[in-house]
Amino acid sequence: MECEAGLVQLVMSWEMVATLENVLVRLGFDQQIIADFIAGIIGIMKAGPEQFDPHLLPGGGQSLGLADIEDASVLASSIAARVDFLVTNNLDDFALKGFRANRHPRDHFPRSVSAPTLRPPL
Repeated sequence: MECEAGLVQLVMSWEMVATLENVLVRLGFDQQIIADFIAGIIGIMKAGPEQFDPHLLPGGGQSLGLADIEDASVLASSIAARVDFLVTNNLDDFALKGFRANRHPRDHFPRSVSAPTLRPPL
């Protein structure tokens, strides 16, 4: 993937992938749709410029001092992968003493950007 700033690499740990899968199950998606979606996400990671594999990221994050262990795991994975940006919609959950978060209004991103959506069954 590429954006105006250059090449983009999707990074997720197996723990993050499992959480995504659990959410999709809880929302009632068909098991085959979930399997295909997860395979697509992993395929995007492996097709990126770093050819990233979720096996490469350790789980954990308990020692980072965040209130939510899942958020701590996301942050630990981001640190281990040496990411340049962590994109989230719950920025307050990632507050660490001594660090400043960059906040951007939703309209900061171009309206022309679109992504496929996965909708739960009716």
